[in-house]
Amino acid sequence: METQSQVYTFKGQLMKLEREIKILAWSQQIQEDQAIANHYPPDDIYFFIKENYPQSQIIPIGWSLGGCVIMKLASDYSHEFNHLILIASAGAHGHHLLVDSKQQSIKQLTRSQIQEVPKITKNLEMLQQRNYEFFYKLFKNALFNSGRHPSKLDFLEYITESLKQTNYLDVAVVLNELDISDQVNKIKGPVLLYHGELDRIVPLSDVYKNIQNIGKEKCKLIIEKDVSHMPPLEVPDILAQEILNFIR
Repeated sequence: METQSQVYTFKGQLMKLEREIKILAWSQQIQEDQAIANHYPPDDIYFFIKENYPQSQIIPIGWSLGGCVIMKLASDYSHEFNHLILIASAGAHGHHLLVDSKQQSIKQLTRSQIQEVPKITKNLEMLQQRNYEFFYKLFKNALFNSGRHPSKLDFLEYITESLKQTNYLDVAVVLNELDISDQVNKIKGPVLLYHGELDRIVPLSDVYKNIQNIGKEKCKLIIEKDVSHMPPLEVPDILAQEILNFIR
C-alpha cells in the first residue's frame, strides 16, 4: 500500500503536468474555417511528451474536456500508451448546444451562431467583465455542487486562473462539433474512468457511452459518491490513491 507521502508526491506531479498542459492548450488559436481535427492538437501534445519525457512511460490523464483530448491522443497513438485515465471526462460524442425554446440540440452551427446562443453570450460577457461574483456562484452551484468547496483563498485563486481563459468560445465550438466516438475503440487500454455521482457538467450517461465506445472489457469505472465535477479539488487524496492503485 502506498504511503501518504507518496500520495502527496503524486498529487504534486499531477498538478505540475496539468499546468503544463493548460499552457499548451491556451496557446492554441482557432479560426472559423479550420477543421475539427485542428481544434485540439493531439500531435502537439504527443511531440511535447516525446521532447520533454523521452525515456518515460507516460500515462495520459484527462479531466473534463481534457478527457476528449487524451482519448484522441490515445486513439491516434494507440501503440504508445498502455494506460489511460479519464477524470469527469466529457463524452467522445461531444456536447451539442441547446439553441431554442424547445431545447433542441443542433450540431451543425457556425462559430457566429454559437456565439449568439444566450448562455454562451452571457458567459463571454462575464469573462470580459471579470465578474468574480458571477463565477463564484456558477462554480459553487455547477462545479462544486457536492458542497466540497476548496478554502475561500483556493477558491479565489481558482476563479482568478479561470478568468485568464481566452478560448471559452473555442471550447464551445469544439464541444458542439466534436464526435470521435467511432475512433476511441482504437485505445489500447486499460482505461480508468473516475466520475463524481453528482456531476452536473458531464452526466453519467456520457461515461457509459464512453465505456461502450472504448470497449467495456478495457475499462474500469469508479463512481464516487458525494463528488461533483471537480474530483482533483474535491477529493484529491482519494483520487490520487485510486490512480496509484490503477497504475501500479
